[in-house]
Amino acid sequence: MIQSMETEWNQIVFMDDTQPAGTFLGCKRVPFVQFARDYSYTDAKIVIAVGEPSVRAKMYACVKEHGYQLASIIHPTCILSKSAKVSDGCIVKMHTVISSNAYLAENVYVQSYAVIGHDVVIGQNSMLSGGSFIAGHCTLGENNFLGVHSCIREGVVIGDRVIVAMMAAVMKDIGNDCTVGGNPARVIKPNQMH
Repeated sequence: MIQSMETEWNQIVFMDDTQPAGTFLGCKRVPFVQFARDYSYTDAKIVIAVGEPSVRAKMYACVKEHGYQLASIIHPTCILSKSAKVSDGCIVKMHTVISSNAYLAENVYVQSYAVIGHDVVIGQNSMLSGGSFIAGHCTLGENNFLGVHSCIREGVVIGDRVIVAMMAAVMKDIGNDCTVGGNPARVIKPNQMH
């Protein structure tokens, strides 16, 4: 997405601790320790391009521990209300809608065609898959994952570390540490997203 947008960045570097140094999508790829040696925290901003919430949280902690700032990327096709707040480290992809007074905490990843209603609060490290829909006045805790085309009814509160399955319709409040699915959504199992 960054490569298709005009940005102030003159270089894109991928950090990947699972692969040897090399190239990826025509850009330099290095492990984090090499990146930290080569690029000062004053010269670089970091975007966490991983969707899984627990991995996003770990990467976020590592980046902050080393003093780096997170950059936010909002695609120009996003319809973003002037009263909405998108915090540092958020990625908002193509054709999304973020309505009035919505708040995205740090390090939230919103895939294409998601709709975030008015007065919605989304906790840090959360991931909204493509086509997910959150009606107004909802609150989502931290480290949540919303599956493709899932929807959340107006006023619903979802706890922390919750997985909402693909196409689930959440009609009532959900506690912490569980996976929900179906229409209407119900708890399928406890989960271990720590």
